[in-house]
Amino acid sequence: GIGGSTTITTDSNVTGTSADGIYASNSTKAKDINITQSGGNITGGSNGINAQNSGQGSILIQSAGDITGTIGQGIIAVNQATAKDLTITQSGGNILGQASGISVQNKGIGGSTTITTDGNVTGTTTEGITVTNQTNATDLNITQSGGNILGKTSGINAQNGGKGSILIQTQSNVTGTTGPGVKAYNVLTSTQNLTILQNGGNIVGSTGILSQNKGSGFTFIETDSNVTGTSADGINALHQSSTSTKDLTVIQSGGSITGQRAGIFNQNNGGGSTIIQTAGTVEGKLNQGIYVSNSATTQDLNITQTSGSIEGNTTGIFAVNQGSGSTTINSAGVIKGNSAEAILVDALANATTTINLNANSDVSSASGVAIKENYSNTTLTMNSGSKLAGKVL
Repeated sequence: GIGGSTTITTDSNVTGTSADGIYASNSTKAKDINITQSGGNITGGSNGINAQNSGQGSILIQSAGDITGTIGQGIIAVNQATAKDLTITQSGGNILGQASGISVQNKGIGGSTTITTDGNVTGTTTEGITVTNQTNATDLNITQSGGNILGKTSGINAQNGGKGSILIQTQSNVTGTTGPGVKAYNVLTSTQNLTILQNGGNIVGSTGILSQNKGSGFTFIETDSNVTGTSADGINALHQSSTSTKDLTVIQSGGSITGQRAGIFNQNNGGGSTIIQTAGTVEGKLNQGIYVSNSATTQDLNITQTSGSIEGNTTGIFAVNQGSGSTTINSAGVIKGNSAEAILVDALANATTTINLNANSDVSSASGVAIKENYSNTTLTMNSGSKLAGKVL
């Protein structure tokens, strides 16, 4: 009705044999859609739950049991342009879709999207979770507090074309069997920050974590467990907007980052600095352990290894800095190259490069060249307890 909301509550089994388990649609003059599953299972011959909001309110879906979309999505939810927030909270059970586990589009004016999972979410042929915020929407938040997220084309796919930021937090396994484990894109300059936080579990995909930020904010990725790229990079981060003065930061506080190509592959085309900190294992099986590139619009490039190892089949660390700032590499663990240098720095003429080998640093390469620096003014310091095997060029 006019100005009214739609509320559906289930505590036992609901089955749609040929269509959706639950279908809820609000017209333009209606308000909210609220769906609460407190028990039982919801199964649809097409989608498990299908919520379509063309009204002036929000969508709220709360699940506590199994939800299955036999040929479609486990949950599909769409806010049209007059709507507001879109929230999905899973407190138990499993969400399974033949296509996606959870599929969300938010076109709402000033509305945010929030998805919280605490059980398994599986998309058999596409994504585990796929979320798109369009122009009028604001923030896009995905929090995994338990269970596993599994998809074919990606585990988590977050596409933000709105006016806010992306925040993804994982605490258990996230897997893309043929695509990225976690894929997060800020696709327009109107967007802001992009943050991915791994607080446990493993992230596995063709690329473990794949991010692109065209917005005006920062990119921040922090891992504390294993991240694996089975056919490409462990972490691939592109900071794209030249109008952004914010930094691109990757912090590894533990665990491993492994790529079939590079372990970490960062490109900064923004206006800020690039910061990489590692405290575990970083490995590039075919290419570099770490590859980082600063374009001409950027500032400093800083790589700090506090422990662990960095190894590439070619170069251990390859740092390219075409920006206006300095390049600094601090090592306190193993850095190893194989067919090329352990550390290779390519910076502008007359730029400043500082390489500090601290206690427990062990830098070597099977190629015979430990460190090579092109063009810039370089200071190499070997502190007590550090080791260097190979040529310095």
